[in-house]
Amino acid sequence: LAPGLVATPLSRGLLVSEEARKASAAMHPLGRIGEPSDVANFIHFLLEPQNSWITGQTFAVDGGMSSVKSRR
Repeated sequence: LAPGLVATPLSRGLLVSEEARKASAAMHPLGRIGEPSDVANFIHFLLEPQNSWITGQTFAVDGGMSSVKSRR
């Protein structure tokens, strides 16, 4: 699992103000910062017995950031 920016105590320094939070959310294709429940919901999905054939993968749970192309 490769989570993106999630609103947790660890990311508090990056989301220190409402302005910083809005700027970061605007960079995400889905237009928002991740919540712990976003990551937990995906983990729950992986733990379901019907998904037991999924192995050896890295899943980005990042609001689309891993598919954003650099503008260089």
